[in-house]
Amino acid sequence: MGIELGTRMTVVDLDGQGTLFVHSPIKLTQEIRQQLDAMGKVSYVVAPNKWHHLFINDFRTAYPQAQFFCAPGLEKKRSDFTFDGIITESSSMPWNPSIEHLLVQGAPMFNEVAFFHADSRTLILTDTALHICEGTSWKTKLFFMAIGSFGKFGLSRFEKLLLVKDRKKFQSSMKQISHWDFDRIIVAHGHILSTNGKNAFITAYL
Repeated sequence: MGIELGTRMTVVDLDGQGTLFVHSPIKLTQEIRQQLDAMGKVSYVVAPNKWHHLFINDFRTAYPQAQFFCAPGLEKKRSDFTFDGIITESSSMPWNPSIEHLLVQGAPMFNEVAFFHADSRTLILTDTALHICEGTSWKTKLFFMAIGSFGKFGLSRFEKLLLVKDRKKFQSSMKQISHWDFDRIIVAHGHILSTNGKNAFITAYL
């Protein structure tokens, strides 16, 4: 419908030795594959919610040695794809303790898993927060202005009403996330908050 969100993939070198954690895989172009291969070995590929999964087959073909994990519920939606594991709040994952994770409760439409990389003090989110700012098309700007979220970090009241089905559980998850010692926030859609992310997160959700 002419709304341009764009999307971002995040890659973390877990051990400083090139063991790569790939979050929210995007279209695997030749350029991106060359960049990944220059960084190290793709070891873990994560589909962090029920919406960000379109290009996992590309990565399985390119990196058959990698392990693939998904947010709960996606394994049913993508019954054509065999995941190595489903991420739950209680599950121990091979990227721990370099990266911590938490299942965002109360928003079953996307069932997102949030991630925290302590060494870089970075919170990695997918659709729990948007940050659509300048540099977008006029249709995109008008749309997000209409729902009250253009240029703002987080989710608008309209988006929360649409996505959050159990506000108490959702707020509990936001409070748990706020306990992580992050400064930067990487989002899948929109601008990264390079600094002061903790204050922006608390303002948006708590």
